[in-house]
Amino acid sequence: MRPPWKNESGSLALVAMAFSAVIAITLAGYIALSYQSYQHSSRLLQLTRTRRLAETGVEEALWALNNGDWSSQTWTVSGADIACTLPTVDLGEGAQGTVAVTIHNYASTIGPTIESAASVALLAGGQLVRTLTATTKPAPLFVNALGSAASGNGTITLASSTLVDSWNSNPLGDGSSFIPYSTPGSYNTAANCAAVVAAPNISMSSATIYGYAVTFGNSITSSFSAKVKGPTTPSSTRIDRTRVGKSAFVPMFAVAVPASYSVTGTLDGSNQTIGTANGATQYWSSPADLILNSTTLTVQGPVVIIIHGGLQLYNAGKIVVNATGKSRAEIFVSSDISIGINPHSSSAAINNLSNQPRNLALYSTSVSPSRQFNYYSTQAFCGVMYSAAPASVVFDTGTNNSITGAVLANENITVVSGSRPQFHYDTYLQKLDKSWFKGVTTPLLVVQVSES
Repeated sequence: MRPPWKNESGSLALVAMAFSAVIAITLAGYIALSYQSYQHSSRLLQLTRTRRLAETGVEEALWALNNGDWSSQTWTVSGADIACTLPTVDLGEGAQGTVAVTIHNYASTIGPTIESAASVALLAGGQLVRTLTATTKPAPLFVNALGSAASGNGTITLASSTLVDSWNSNPLGDGSSFIPYSTPGSYNTAANCAAVVAAPNISMSSATIYGYAVTFGNSITSSFSAKVKGPTTPSSTRIDRTRVGKSAFVPMFAVAVPASYSVTGTLDGSNQTIGTANGATQYWSSPADLILNSTTLTVQGPVVIIIHGGLQLYNAGKIVVNATGKSRAEIFVSSDISIGINPHSSSAAINNLSNQPRNLALYSTSVSPSRQFNYYSTQAFCGVMYSAAPASVVFDTGTNNSITGAVLANENITVVSGSRPQFHYDTYLQKLDKSWFKGVTTPLLVVQVSES
């Protein structure tokens, strides 16, 4: 019997159509998947760019704060805040980005807060938003007990029996308490071992550093009896290698007399008393060298002293900063500084009776070469010394004379052989706000960034 007729070509066509449909569905799925993958990748890319835009806003705000320049963008003040919107940016693939920047408490000397909100409008629709909040604070200035800047390739030379340690002039945080450093030889707390001696080169005789010694990649030159110790360093260990490094940080910012001021009076080298205990800051000027030869300049209020020449203290010549009221002094010297002229024997001095190093700053401001900065007094010094001029700071003080505060030099710091001073670094100097030392403009740094 004959089998029923079948159209084999029609069956093949159905199979081909089914196979084509499967391929079409597969391709469509692949294309859809590829498009979704492309959109996802594009979104991730634009999300990264949104973060970069927000970071650009933070950088723009930081630049404006540090340069005091509010003209490069259209900034609008609203109370204690200032804000601007940066120009729209074409990010490619049809995406457009904008950044809205707000600086909260922009006039703060402690550290404003920057808020940078970046938004990106996508071609396919939708918007990406990333907001960064950055807290700022002034760059640290007196972070070292003794610091010599890299620009001058300086050397810190510590003669026999020189001692360097640390303490905190304001541990209670209210400015009302003076807590002295521990008795030399009793260094069992981290607070007494936080002094950092930092310079391109360090040379130690039989000096002792309770803290750290750090160079700019160079080895420390030391005698057999030199010591670098911490609170847990074994007594048998002479130099604790965990406290010796080769990556020194010595911030050296420009020093300048305040840009505008009204002169209160003129200094002439005679016995004078300047300042008002609880009054406004006064500005006193010396048109040439200020020479105190057995005379005393008494400061009894906040003062800025501008010396258009050198500062020379002879015999028993003194500058005395009283402990009353808001007494403090910033002294700008454009030429040589000599505190005493007879090493080991001079009673000339700058006496800071408040015992707070932050209340006395002595600046060498000139950029001219061949400047001198000599401390030849047998009297204690409590304050900061800042030599922005290309000059070495030389100490020839006699035995166990206290230098309390911090010393920063553009070139060398030298303790003359036979002189045995004790440097007591004040760690509280790192916590002062940006406006405390009017002569030094430290930039703001970003210390923490959070995202929302």
